[in-house]
Amino acid sequence: MKNSASKADFEALLNAQFDNFRKGFNPGERVTATVAAVTPAGVILDVNAKKEGIIPENSFAPGAERPSVGDTVTVYFAGVSDGAFIFSTGGGESAGGGDRSILQAFESKLPIDGKVQAEVNGGYEVMVGKTRGFCPFSQIALHREEGASYIGKTYSFIVEEYDPEEKNLILSRRALLERQAAERREALR
Repeated sequence: MKNSASKADFEALLNAQFDNFRKGFNPGERVTATVAAVTPAGVILDVNAKKEGIIPENSFAPGAERPSVGDTVTVYFAGVSDGAFIFSTGGGESAGGGDRSILQAFESKLPIDGKVQAEVNGGYEVMVGKTRGFCPFSQIALHREEGASYIGKTYSFIVEEYDPEEKNLILSRRALLERQAAERREALR
């Protein structure tokens, strides 16, 4: 006697599997993913969704190390292109610190890495690659500590304002910390 499942049973089983998959992501959302493949075009990610995720090759700084198949990575959602979810490594794409990566971080509200250089009038001087930025005292943390404790350290920031012609770069670490706290609260629900 043959044991066969009907087409309807198979469809129900397949749909039940897809119920656990993500339908989409919010811009700038932090996602934990598994590297499925590394190709010349970029890194292919399993993001627990119906579509695959991709970190395009041009998102990596020249000479930066690529993750390996099976690695777990933290990435940020940047958008959808050609039916795939596009992700960024956040700080990794800004390691060169060029105007293009700062502009991209500003437009997409993705984090970008910067090193706190010094305490200046009203805040901190932060270097993003070779570009000098400013982070107000109120935007360096959720609860401000002694000013010297931040100097010399590299943090991820959100670009609040950016004008390359005026050389105006305003950063906020607090906005990123608040967003991450909201994501943790949502995950706990």
